[in-house]
Amino acid sequence: MKKFVLFLFVAALGTATAVNAQWKFQKCFPDTTYKGSAHGVAVSPDGKVWTQMFYAQDTLIIGNAAGDTLKVRGIHVYNPDGTPASFSPIKIYSGTGIQDTNYNSARGLTTDRYNGDILAASYNTVYELNYKTGAALRKYTPPDSSTLTACPTDTSGDVFIGKVLDSVAPGQIIDNTFAFVGNWVDTTRGYSRAFEVSKDGNHVYWCGYTNNAVWDYYSSTGIYGTYAVADTEAKGLQSESACWQPGTNYLWLSQSYVTNAYTQNKWYAFDTKTTPWTLKDSIAWVWNSDPTKGGYKYSSADSANGHPRGIAFSVTGDTTYLAMYNINGPGFEMFTSPATAVNQTPNNVPSTYALSQNYPNPFNPSTKIDYDLKSNGRVNLAVYDVLGRVVATLVNGYQSAGQYSVTFNAAGLSSGVYFYTLRTSNGSSITKKMLLMK
Repeated sequence: MKKFVLFLFVAALGTATAVNAQWKFQKCFPDTTYKGSAHGVAVSPDGKVWTQMFYAQDTLIIGNAAGDTLKVRGIHVYNPDGTPASFSPIKIYSGTGIQDTNYNSARGLTTDRYNGDILAASYNTVYELNYKTGAALRKYTPPDSSTLTACPTDTSGDVFIGKVLDSVAPGQIIDNTFAFVGNWVDTTRGYSRAFEVSKDGNHVYWCGYTNNAVWDYYSSTGIYGTYAVADTEAKGLQSESACWQPGTNYLWLSQSYVTNAYTQNKWYAFDTKTTPWTLKDSIAWVWNSDPTKGGYKYSSADSANGHPRGIAFSVTGDTTYLAMYNINGPGFEMFTSPATAVNQTPNNVPSTYALSQNYPNPFNPSTKIDYDLKSNGRVNLAVYDVLGRVVATLVNGYQSAGQYSVTFNAAGLSSGVYFYTLRTSNGSSITKKMLLMK
């Protein structure tokens, strides 16, 4: 094996924040035959992709003597490779004390940040579905029975409920047992399809698309306090889908209509830690791609009438699934990013330099690498093949002392053994081995 060449640090200094991604269209998901008005997408901790169509496209045999059938809105669940999950499609919300036919209008899917289960909004009811089996665990129907948006959660599993229609009903909170906690707002403002909340539940980012902005409702004590509008961000945005990206912690929001501020049918990433929010990244729906490579040539009617109604990320944050409503072509598209998100753990200064074993290992196609820096300086973290050639540079620049985590996506590499090396400007060099198995 060739020896690794000593790294020469470049003069240009990078940052410890996530770099802007260059998202690459992979295919219509799971393929070009899955067509229709998509209205929800979520990814569970095991990588399964949960999808929801707005209109009824599945058939359920009622079981009476006449052999009648009923059109339902099955939730279709796919493994990461696009093959159906064993319990897909979910035509009936079925579990202890729950046996509801899935025929009501689909309103959105989200992943519970507390336990990874899937929250399915179906007309006026939200269901919690076991992400491993698809079984219905809980359900909640607000007393006002208004049409719901997708229902986000904080990391404690508190579920925030919003309403589609303007000024008709309160936004509510239920805890992780689906017990009612209170209202986060007495009356929602602006027509909405989706919204998000911060990890601690202190911020509710209301995406009423007729408000032409995102309203930041804030409570200093989270669900135990009173929320009030603290700020207005992303002015000019008319968003109908929202999702946090793992790793970067960017808030992704879509643009549904033609405005001067944002491009229609495009998703934008915002850093909500800055004031005003900083625009960091974007992904555009692909209307014309090579059918021989999993793409599709949509009609002019589709491109004119589509509405971006869903976005979800893999647990590593480097794969995303988009959902488009009001079209006749394939409703979901899959993108991957070769860019690397680097995240620092705050307030932790290690006593040594360290490089952890990647996890998972073996991996396919993404894995996480943690490393510690005991002092400030220039840092290089690179991946090599068995011949000593650099196949990816994950970090290259100045970083302050602290603990870091980086995601490596090897989607474009072949199976085999690889090495990753951490080098610092004080002369420290640590190498570990990892195995990519496709």
